[in-house]
Amino acid sequence: MDIDADGVTVDGPSSPSQAIVTGLAERNGISPLEMQPLYEAVDPEALDTLFQNGRSGRVTFEYAGYEVIVHGNGHIDIHETEHSTGEGELTGTDEG
Repeated sequence: MDIDADGVTVDGPSSPSQAIVTGLAERNGISPLEMQPLYEAVDPEALDTLFQNGRSGRVTFEYAGYEVIVHGNGHIDIHETEHSTGEGELTGTDEG
């Protein structure tokens, strides 16, 4: 998996759902276990099934304050959403 300013490229056995959570956690310097559950934004199993075997197409959704675009070629674009505050959006815990 390669992480750059524009997104994550999946290399090898990593599934799109795993790459999204791991990539955003690494980008934000936290553990993947601290991330909001992906299933709150999209069905991870359906996402992985959709893009298995190199199918073409793309899926776009918002997750943890980011717009995520999954492409059939294995590239995942991750961009901070305009309305994101960047605070408290990455974890699924209630700190208040």
